Amino acid sequence: MRDAGIKEEIRNKLLNLRDAAADKKIIKNVFNRHELYKGEAFSVGPDLVAAPYNGFDLKASFKKKKSLSERTPIVGMHTYEDAFIYIRGEDIVKEDIGIVDIMPTILTLLEVAPPPEIDGSTIV
Repeated sequence: MRDAGIKEEIRNKLLNLRDAAADKKIIKNVFNRHELYKGEAFSVGPDLVAAPYNGFDLKASFKKKKSLSERTPIVGMHTYEDAFIYIRGEDIVKEDIGIVDIMPTILTLLEVAPPPEIDGSTIV
């Protein structure tokens, strides 16, 4: 998104979005691409990423939903607050760990060489 004004307008509207059924704000934060992504694929990442408050599910749906707090058959939710990785018997050798490091770490633990073109690196 090249127009910073449009991006800021979308950001503000997302931050003020309310679920009428739950009478609550939906979006806790809106991140810009540079806050979340790096590496060769940076330019194809989303311009904005909306992070909801707990209890709101931003999964896509082909059916019209009455509320973003409505439960759907698709389950599972990722949050910053409760995300973790547990690796027993290995020393963590990297300090600045990001989500992009999980796949190469799992491949390394499985003794499979991570592809050289990925952004992350193993943490063990």
